[in-house]
Amino acid sequence: MNSYSPITLGEPVKQLDAGLFVLTEASYAPTCLLPRHAHDCATISMVLKGGCIETIENFGYECSPFSPIMKPAGALHSNQYGPEGAKCLLIEVRPTGLEMIRSFSRILDDVVHLQNGAVRGIAVRIHREFQLMDCASALSIEGLILEMVGAATRRRAQALSVRPPRWVREVKCFLDEHFKEQITLSTLAQFVDRNPAYLSQVFRRRYGSTIGDYVRQLRLDYASKKITHSTESIADIATDAGFYDQSHFAHAFKIHTGVTPAEFRAATRKK
Repeated sequence: MNSYSPITLGEPVKQLDAGLFVLTEASYAPTCLLPRHAHDCATISMVLKGGCIETIENFGYECSPFSPIMKPAGALHSNQYGPEGAKCLLIEVRPTGLEMIRSFSRILDDVVHLQNGAVRGIAVRIHREFQLMDCASALSIEGLILEMVGAATRRRAQALSVRPPRWVREVKCFLDEHFKEQITLSTLAQFVDRNPAYLSQVFRRRYGSTIGDYVRQLRLDYASKKITHSTESIADIATDAGFYDQSHFAHAFKIHTGVTPAEFRAATRKK
């Protein structure tokens, strides 16, 4: 039998009504364990500080700062917080919001853990607006949450698209393994014995982005994780991820996430 619970079982810090969504920031004590429970609405939750293992239907998700988890109403889950406790932002999707989202996406009918840099950047911007809490914050937050849902929907659609030919999958696997290296289109074409122009056309049709954009996304996702979890300088991370210089990296990162690398580090690693 499902144990339906309030949107948060932690200690509420503050709350904002953003129309289609209600946001609650809550804190959790060190090593706190919340037993299996469920909510009667779809939710989007993210750790702001600290760490948490969220177990949903017997599968554990390691939640690091600003990596949202989307859950449908009624999803049984438990939460184990780390030795430093945690602060989390919990987003309740109202029925009117769910109805609007379902008009273009069913993503809130499933459990989805979002870890890529672009979505984490949106999460950082949502929390920034939540902290600002001025006359435009509710409107901005509503738009940003819908932007996050749209980004997650697009990413899942690309992953679930019709299975590409084997040679295109081989190109994608090569890029996944070698994205930090300097890769040329002619090298890829020789690798799979295809015309470069034809390779570019088919890759874009199958994966929804150019080869260059796909490599850039891999590099930025890699860099966003390094920025959060390492003490390396941003310049060293930029070089390691395959960018020519820090200026080029910072420009691309801001476009990808909506925040600068320094702002992203400050948000995801603040104590």
